[in-house]
Amino acid sequence: MPAQTVETNLEENRFLAPGIISPFKGQDILIKSVSGLDNDMELIFIGQITNNDYCLYLNNLVENLGVGDIVKFKGFVSDDQFIKEIDRAKAVLIPRLISSWLKKSPIYKFRKMLGLDYMISHSSSGVLPKALASGKPVLCSENQGFSDYVDSNRGIMCLDRVESWRNAIKFMIENPNKVIQMSNNSRNFAAETLDPKLIAKKHLSLYQEYSNKKL
Repeated sequence: MPAQTVETNLEENRFLAPGIISPFKGQDILIKSVSGLDNDMELIFIGQITNNDYCLYLNNLVENLGVGDIVKFKGFVSDDQFIKEIDRAKAVLIPRLISSWLKKSPIYKFRKMLGLDYMISHSSSGVLPKALASGKPVLCSENQGFSDYVDSNRGIMCLDRVESWRNAIKFMIENPNKVIQMSNNSRNFAAETLDPKLIAKKHLSLYQEYSNKKL
């Protein structure tokens, strides 16, 4: 299959963070990461709010850091609006972080005691294949569930620290040619790897190989 080229709007430094607004995603770390960066950028959150207290904490954080001009919450959006937002984005951010707000709560300590943190660090995302298919670099947590999809050719895997996310966003802003390369790589990876027909063929091949071994 010939390589496909993605047209990327390099004039807009828009970073999209789609998904449920939840302390188990750690949107506060993303907000802190853009504090101190060039104001000629936007960090856009789209998704349903699951905890009003956490939402209030995020709003206060935005105000206290003075980043209200660059951090926007658009809430739940339609499928058409989601496509428009992802098309305008320079990169898609997919965090799997534990908010510092949550770590202070008894429920977090209980979940940690049960070992549920392991599930967060191994979970995947429905947004991830959509981002790649749209030809977008992905900035994501260094997560076992993401490692089959994201590498240095298609994005950046970030540590659970503000500085790591800040450096990744800054890299995208300062290296537009690299963004183009990653965008093309993402689109081609999706076409070659995430195509349902190709996945079905691989599964049939595995079943056939297994059947042959049994005969």
